[in-house]
Amino acid sequence: MGKKSRILSMILTLLMLVTIVLPHNALAANVYNQDGFGYSGQIAENAINTPTMIGYDNWPSDFTKDNFAFSGGVFDGTNIWMIPYNADRVIKIDTSTGLMTGYNSWPAGFTKVNLAF
Repeated sequence: MGKKSRILSMILTLLMLVTIVLPHNALAANVYNQDGFGYSGQIAENAINTPTMIGYDNWPSDFTKDNFAFSGGVFDGTNIWMIPYNADRVIKIDTSTGLMTGYNSWPAGFTKVNLAF
């Protein structure tokens, strides 16, 4: 066996040993949180082990929205508050009941227009 073959064999053996001994997530790339507007920081891989998605669609009867209806949401520990972007009001979602309540009593002098927030 030539010198190059021995070196290549040692490198391959070392790579196989490293992949067997190290945990699989040690070889994974870094995961970053990105909000679309700026860098938000590094997060742990598999931070959410058992994700559960719940859909809410019980909109208030007089609620109007268009594409890109909300710019984001905030969870206060009980409710999810949806901030309008292309919608006519703030929506509060009660996460225990799914009840949605709309708020559009804006302060005096304020007129909500589309793409306002």
